[in-house]
Amino acid sequence: MQALTQMVEHIYDEPWLISGDINVVIDDSEVFGQATDTSASMREFNDCVTKTGVYLPFFGAQYSWYNCSEGRWSLWKRLDKMLVNEAWLEHWPHTTYLYAHPRTSDRSPLILQGLKVRRDTILFRFHNFIAKTLGFLQLVTDN
Repeated sequence: MQALTQMVEHIYDEPWLISGDINVVIDDSEVFGQATDTSASMREFNDCVTKTGVYLPFFGAQYSWYNCSEGRWSLWKRLDKMLVNEAWLEHWPHTTYLYAHPRTSDRSPLILQGLKVRRDTILFRFHNFIAKTLGFLQLVTDN
């Protein structure tokens, strides 16, 4: 977390978004089930968020990770997050993200929402290797 804090403190003028497996919870409300005490890592993460960014609001599933155990060993946590800075919110104030339902993993995919992009500055590029990926055409057809 210390390296993350130092890195993003130097780019505070430009909009940034950090997304993915942060692997720490903010507080006990982000854990369901038996968990080890994580108060030191929670405190360090909260300090990082306070100094450098904004914790974006989310929708969808309550937790982003499941340990795939049953009964009393079952554990759910919100480990995956999206963080932004104030410059991001100035450009895209209605940004949120959605925890989608996991399909082939113990993780929930994160989907960014509310991002309105100016169309006059975007170049469309399609990399053909994506279309050749197994299951791509079926995914497009289904959605």
